[in-house]
Amino acid sequence: MDIMENGIHYQKEEDGCYYPVFEEEQEMKKPLGKYGTLLRDYLWETQPAKFKLMAAHGTLWGHLREMDNQCRERYENLVREIGEKTPQQGSDYLSVVQRARQIEAQADEMVQSWIYQQSN
Repeated sequence: MDIMENGIHYQKEEDGCYYPVFEEEQEMKKPLGKYGTLLRDYLWETQPAKFKLMAAHGTLWGHLREMDNQCRERYENLVREIGEKTPQQGSDYLSVVQRARQIEAQADEMVQSWIYQQSN
């Protein structure tokens, strides 16, 4: 059973007591996408103070999700743009698949590079 008091959400636990549920905890339970996970790991390894500060202020997971969404949109746009600019070399199935994978890899590399630039 959950209750809301003074704008704070409380949840009844197994011991019968009510404990506050922080949005950050709820956000942590949702899985991050590929780019959000890459950014999380990058921040943890290269900027641990920033990582801990954002976590303490409750902004880390929201930031990671927002960046993940931006990166996925950027990836899809890049795949489309690169695909339009790159001519098709062959018509057989393997050539088409190879071209698609090359375009996806190129777009993915560009997005990852963008993530690292944005986090500095």
